[in-house]
Amino acid sequence: MTSLDAVILGLLQGLTEFLPVSSSGHLVLAQAVLGVKQPGVSFEIMVHFGSLVAVLIYFRARLWLLVRSLFDSSLSRERKMIGFLIIGTIPAGLFGLLLEDTLE
Repeated sequence: MTSLDAVILGLLQGLTEFLPVSSSGHLVLAQAVLGVKQPGVSFEIMVHFGSLVAVLIYFRARLWLLVRSLFDSSLSRERKMIGFLIIGTIPAGLFGLLLEDTLE
């Protein structure tokens, strides 16, 4: 894979990550179109890590407010949001644990 291929795939990942489509699927299709053989899991981890860093930077103020709410009882709205995040994560976690072998 050339540097240009990596840049194109990274941009594609960044542009499609927040759309209701599979950004990983787009990476596979783009690799086929560019004639790039599978770059390996390390590359995919890096482009997904880049998306995570972008999200953390973009939402840094809100995330900091959520962390502060753990120590400041006046931020009840943010504490409620943390509760909702935990409750919303439970079904996905259970799904993954119960169907781990089937999904692999």
